Order: sequence, then C-alpha cells, then structure tokens
Amino acid sequence: MKDYPFVMMILIFGLFMTVIGGYYYKQNFSTDSVIQGMTETVRSSAIANADNSSRVQSGELFIAKSGFEEDFKKRITSNNLVKVNKDAKYEFKYLDNKNGSTKAIRVIIQDGNNTYQATCKVNIAAS
Repeated sequence: MKDYPFVMMILIFGLFMTVIGGYYYKQNFSTDSVIQGMTETVRSSAIANADNSSRVQSGELFIAKSGFEEDFKKRITSNNLVKVNKDAKYEFKYLDNKNGSTKAIRVIIQDGNNTYQATCKVNIAAS
C-alpha cells in the first residue's frame, strides 16, 4: 500500500505520454497525406499538360506552364485529401534543362497559417 501513489503516478504519466504520442502521429500522418496528395496532383497535372509535339528526346517533358498552373488549381480544389481555401496563394517554381524541357516542379501553397510544399521530378518513360 505504501507504493500505491508512486504506481498511480507512473500510470498517469504513461497514459499522458500515450495520448501525446498518438496526437503527434495523427498530425504527422495528416500532414504526410496532404503532401502526398499534392505531389500526385502536381504529377497528374504535369502529364495532362505535356506538350507532346515538342518532345525531342525520350524521357524529356515540355509543359505548357500557364495551362499547368490553371489545371493544378482546378484539381487541387477538387481533391478531397487537400483542403485549401479559395484565397490561398500559389507559387510555382520550375527547374528547366538547357533545351527548355522541365526537370522538376515545386508548388508552394500558403493557406492562412499553413504552408504546404510539394516537389515532383517530372520524367516520363520512353514510349
């Protein structure tokens, strides 16, 4: 009976740490799923806006950038994984090769206090 308060304190501390750990992993999973949804949206928008008439070498991709940006905004608002406000700010950064083909796309969305970033290496298999 003498150790009863100590055992109760250990149990309460263990329960507290379990709740904190569960909350942390829930938030981490939520953020990861949002980033994965954004990355898939970037990839699908890039493939949808590929300029196939200007492909010179296999594996390189030329993108109609203005069409990509509009298509991305439309797809991201209809995506159920990513909840973005209508007044969110979008920033698009492109990494281009010397010949003008796109290597990678980075999209940064600032939605109130949250900032989401997704980077996608744009490469399609030779067909």
